Amino acid sequence: MKNRLLFAVLFLFVLVRCADENEKSLQPEKVQFSFRLSPSDASSGRTGGTELPPGTSLLLSIENAAGNPVLTQHPVSILSLGDGYITTPLDLGPGKYTIVDFLLVDELNQILFATPLKGSPLGKLVENSLPYSFHVSKNKVSNVPMEVISTNAQTPEAFGYVSFPINIVNPLSIAVFAAGEGEIVLTEAELKIFNNVGESYVFNLDDKVNTIPFKGDAEATYTLEITKEGYETYSREFNYTELLEELNGNPFEVVLQIQEALILTANGTESHFAFWLFFNLEGKVTIDWGDGSPTEEINFADFTEEFNYAYRSHQYETEGTQTIKVTGDLHQITEVQGSVMGITGIYTSYLPGLQNIGVYDASIDELDLSNNFNLTGLSFTTSTVNSIVFPVNHSVNDIYSLESDVPINDIVDHVYSNAIAEEIYDGDFLYYEEFSELTPSSVNKLQYLIDELNWSVSL
Repeated sequence: MKNRLLFAVLFLFVLVRCADENEKSLQPEKVQFSFRLSPSDASSGRTGGTELPPGTSLLLSIENAAGNPVLTQHPVSILSLGDGYITTPLDLGPGKYTIVDFLLVDELNQILFATPLKGSPLGKLVENSLPYSFHVSKNKVSNVPMEVISTNAQTPEAFGYVSFPINIVNPLSIAVFAAGEGEIVLTEAELKIFNNVGESYVFNLDDKVNTIPFKGDAEATYTLEITKEGYETYSREFNYTELLEELNGNPFEVVLQIQEALILTANGTESHFAFWLFFNLEGKVTIDWGDGSPTEEINFADFTEEFNYAYRSHQYETEGTQTIKVTGDLHQITEVQGSVMGITGIYTSYLPGLQNIGVYDASIDELDLSNNFNLTGLSFTTSTVNSIVFPVNHSVNDIYSLESDVPINDIVDHVYSNAIAEEIYDGDFLYYEEFSELTPSSVNKLQYLIDELNWSVSL
């Protein structure tokens, strides 16, 4: 019995050791690739410069021993090391690998240097032409030396390619400015380039001169569209070749104008959105639902003083982020109430006549009401609002919050200070929730509103 038990223990020990050794043998090891850029040599055709431009990276394609792709044009960062270069380490398991593409590209994916294929006109000029095999050993950092040849004045055929295995791109420098109060400043924006046959490219532009890769046909017609939340969309048709001639070496510059609009953003699990607008009985507005569907027009003259509001809803085909824009006679709008689909933002800067605003099932980071000087009422239902920016002077005398997480103490402070400064009497303050507790200071301020200004307060 003891022998059998001892045998079982030894068997398990050996089994665990084998499994452990096997696991260790499968752990990836570090692999780096090094190369040097030699001075130009007309007889050899090797690299024509001794430094790589900033932003150069390696596009690396590798296969395993079975010939299956492991990496396909995988970008690898390059570091300068003395008078040569080395890549940042890659993790590869022990075994045999074969390099099939070794291409140095700039920020626009233009090939600057490449390792030629065996049998190509340039292949005899390097020791390790492609495909080139190397081994990764256990517990050892592998360094694979490579050689590259400049593509300058060389054809892909000279390297053994019918064409280089990445898209040829054309650079376009572009800077976007936002118009502000008396000044324009560089800004971030989204750029979309598309045509009428389905090609589409999207870029996120930074607040600088951006150089983007134009991958389309340089002789075809495309539409360039630049968008930024709160600004008018810029759009124009262009032909790349003609545009470069027009720019004459300068970046393409666009100034976005502030869009005077009521903007509502939503991102919910529901694909249905609805809101109410209250207004004076003159003028009209247009609603753009943001999904390419026909716009809707509301003519205020079609309503009466008794029913001076319009309810509008829209069914989206897909769920996700939506942006609704209302333009037109915005100064006639007196109240906005949004509901259904979770609201993530309401931008009311261009509603000077706004008196009341309410949200239902909203999740808003900041509610900026700083330009709404006629504001009198705020309403929150099952919503979260992280911060509220009040106008310097306002007439808010009606606060309603039900099961909502709002900055209640900041609200009390603003309402209290303004009620005293503007001598606002007979206000209403209803706060029903358990998310935020009133500080003793807020309780005292509300009590003052009750005692001195005849406010009705319910907590």
